[in-house]
Amino acid sequence: MTQAIMSAGGVEKNANIRDVAILRNGKVIDTVDYYELANNGVYKTKINKLLPNDVIFVPRSSLRVKITGAVKEEAFYDIKKGTTLKDALELAGGLKPDARFNDIILSRLNKDKVRVEVKNLNLSNKNAAGFVLADGDEIQVYSASTEPSNAIHLTGNVYFPGQYEYKEGLRISDIISDSTKILENTDVDSSYIVRKDAKSSEINLIQFSLNKIFQNPSSDENLVLEPYDKIVVVNKFEILNNIEIMVTGEVAKPGNVKAEKEASVYKMITKAGGFTSASNIDNIEIVTYQNGNLASKVIAVNESMATEAPTQGYIIVHSIYESISKDYVEVSGDVFNPGEYFFNNGMMISDVLKKAINKEDYGHSYTLLHYKTSPYGEREIYNISINGLNDRKADVLLNKNDKIEVKLSKKNTRKYVNIDGAVYDKGTYVYGEGMTIADAIIIAGGYIDSAYRDEVEIIRKTIDGYDIKQEYIIVKSKDFNSFKMMPNDSVVIKNISEYNKSEYVNLSGEFVFPGVYPIKKGEKLSTIIKRAGGFTDYAYLYGTEFKREKVRLEKQKMIESMISRLERDLVTNANIQAMTAASDATISSAELFMKTKDSFIESLKKVKADGRLVIAMSHPRLLKGSVNDIELENGDSVYVPKRQDYVTVSGAVLNQGAFVYNEKMEWKDYIKIAGGYLNNADKSNIYIMKANGTVQHVEDRAISWSSENDRWEVSYFTDSKMLQPGDNLIVPDNYRRIAWLRNIKDITQVLMQIAVTGGVAANLF
Repeated sequence: MTQAIMSAGGVEKNANIRDVAILRNGKVIDTVDYYELANNGVYKTKINKLLPNDVIFVPRSSLRVKITGAVKEEAFYDIKKGTTLKDALELAGGLKPDARFNDIILSRLNKDKVRVEVKNLNLSNKNAAGFVLADGDEIQVYSASTEPSNAIHLTGNVYFPGQYEYKEGLRISDIISDSTKILENTDVDSSYIVRKDAKSSEINLIQFSLNKIFQNPSSDENLVLEPYDKIVVVNKFEILNNIEIMVTGEVAKPGNVKAEKEASVYKMITKAGGFTSASNIDNIEIVTYQNGNLASKVIAVNESMATEAPTQGYIIVHSIYESISKDYVEVSGDVFNPGEYFFNNGMMISDVLKKAINKEDYGHSYTLLHYKTSPYGEREIYNISINGLNDRKADVLLNKNDKIEVKLSKKNTRKYVNIDGAVYDKGTYVYGEGMTIADAIIIAGGYIDSAYRDEVEIIRKTIDGYDIKQEYIIVKSKDFNSFKMMPNDSVVIKNISEYNKSEYVNLSGEFVFPGVYPIKKGEKLSTIIKRAGGFTDYAYLYGTEFKREKVRLEKQKMIESMISRLERDLVTNANIQAMTAASDATISSAELFMKTKDSFIESLKKVKADGRLVIAMSHPRLLKGSVNDIELENGDSVYVPKRQDYVTVSGAVLNQGAFVYNEKMEWKDYIKIAGGYLNNADKSNIYIMKANGTVQHVEDRAISWSSENDRWEVSYFTDSKMLQPGDNLIVPDNYRRIAWLRNIKDITQVLMQIAVTGGVAANLF
């Protein structure tokens, strides 16, 4: 075929060589994908050679994408419907070693054939790797070497995320000039610049308003950008999730680590390579930023495992070679972030106050009590009044272990609201006049995936004389933008309990589609069987094994209780025998009895319950709505075997084993072909462990399974047999033949119950 195509002059540029068809007598008899030939060197065809009048049809391309950048083969590629980003990159030979797999740019044509839709994809993300491509998509894979050394990075809710060249005097409006550059639902009043201080390595979060920039490009909101700035444009209903925090100090790989929600400090240290031999694991400093303010605290490694890492801030693992004395200063009083702050040489009072006080409160007047520590450990107290943090009187050098008590000249009247539940950043926030529930949800980072979005609960407290009244208000989603909150309100966004709960059952054996299936709450057995395609033609429904962990635990308790009771009876019997021993021979016999008893009890303790729940399985149509159509639970397993053609005989018979099932044979016939009874057989307690999990005494024929009719029937009124394929006929030992068991009440019944409960089909000792 290839020779025929070459003889015809080859294919055109717009040809789709992934679906070349061979037609014979007007019908497609084979198709060839030439990409398989290019990638694997071979391809298999259904025909050996072309015949006269055969037609080779090369279709035009209908799905084609362009892949450029740090891939092994840049080119246009024809793709098939459903091809993902990962599939396409494999067609291009994969990524080069220096490819930035976490920053792949995909552009797409809109309905007007204008290339405006751009996505920034991270190949390590499962959803991004599985992103389905469309005709005309262009994929750009950047390499680490192509990133501008001082680039501005734009990310978030914008049409054109990516790297932008830095120029002196560059402003936000030079990159985001108007509202056509941002996507729907952008929070135009609250976007951010993430800026790293080159000297201190501190990360600052600078808020700005796109709305004010669009209205007046000359406004103070249109900030001058600096090299390496990251502009984050936030969706109203999404959390700011592009922040990196620095993990530095004594870690194996110090540097920026992508922030994670609810990750522990210990996990972030691990992502930075873990501790070094010089790490002081009792001196881990956490520096956090809250609304532009900085706070610092020190924890040990044990606490770091339970402490949530800051989504904005950095972590310092200090060295064992640093001073182990208390090199910090303490700030208390009328501040937003009281506590201990690490001391640095040259630190001023104003420096530490800017960390402890909210930025909007910098201009207030304060009275400071400065407890100054001398190099000799003596402490002096100074009273300082300052008119704002920029007052030169606040430029006082601090010593380590100094303490500053802050008194606000005019007390803070700020009020707060609390936001809790299914949001990204639950916590306490400053109340603003006219604040609505919608505002509160946005401030808290938006909903998490499991949030119940139809309503919220407001908890409102009021003081009535000496009583505090608590009111619970349910607000529907349609009123979120109009319901006005009050100071000290608590907003509770409820979690959908079943959202993150994954439950599964395992179906094996003769199902059309066996496997592990996720289930929903309340799902019934008949439904999951239908989902699995029903049963195969070889399914032996009578032998179905349905197992449940809860049943196994209950059965195990029953076994342990019976063994414990039996052990008490044996000990009592042994004590009586020992006290009445009259000769050395009798004493020796008692000692032997105790040893045998211990061995016997240990063998019983090895019996483990199987968790089998007896059900009468039938086809889904008959099962649905019946008492056996039980509600499924997490961890349930259902095994449907093939029809078995044998019956097993075990216990006190001459030849234990499996024998071909013959519907004309009764249980006594199987004992005969097993060689008959042994002398120690207990003929009065012969029972059958049925393939369906039930146990039946050979003299009890009330209800039996009909293989012919594939159903349960009353045996007295039918011709159904007591034995069915897969059953196990058991002849127990006569335990009363054993002298030391003879006086144990109901010993035969107890041992049989243990065997049956554990699903054991053999003698217990």
